[in-house]
Amino acid sequence: MSDIAIDYQRARINMVESQVKPGGVRNMDIWDVMSVIPRELFVETSQKPVAYMDKQVAMSPERELLAPLTFALLIEAAGVQAGDLVMDVACGTGYSTAVLAALGCAVVGVDQDEALCEAGSQILQDLGVDSGAIIHGSHAAGQAKQGPYDVILINGYVSVVPQNLLDQLAPGGRLVCVTTHNETSCGMIFTKINDSISQSVAFETLAAEVPGFEKELSFSF
Repeated sequence: MSDIAIDYQRARINMVESQVKPGGVRNMDIWDVMSVIPRELFVETSQKPVAYMDKQVAMSPERELLAPLTFALLIEAAGVQAGDLVMDVACGTGYSTAVLAALGCAVVGVDQDEALCEAGSQILQDLGVDSGAIIHGSHAAGQAKQGPYDVILINGYVSVVPQNLLDQLAPGGRLVCVTTHNETSCGMIFTKINDSISQSVAFETLAAEVPGFEKELSFSF
């Protein structure tokens, strides 16, 4: 299938209608935004024809975008609202940053792959995204000086959630990611309540592991 022959606008709508809505996402703003953000721009050229399939898609030989439904469920679980300050960890080429910005958030994207940061920054500029920026830096370290954050999204699976990132949440802030709970891979919500963190399971899912979260540098629940 040639790239020229693909109707990406129709593919975006089909993604929402056949994956996001049936998968349980009820937030209509998420439907609307994912129907217009050009996901194909954020993946490798060879992967553009499959950018809207119900699976993870390569941004580079080492990194993948989350599957559309997993991503949508995570940001819905986070309760993202317009005006939120969001740290988008392991944002790669910036698809998640673009979606969150379109939802009205101010977004600090963080990625430790410098080439992905450069590519993503150019894509966001080309799309005219002015409320989201990508910073080159450690996934586990985050960007404390830009916080505290209402929402932190980790784009993928982590075996442990670093206390360092939880410390960057504002009161009432939520961190969402995929991790293991009771030996099952789940989308999880970690909420800062006063000086403590509560955690709850949002849904079961699988996701590629995010690099940079070594156990010895992290806090495990």
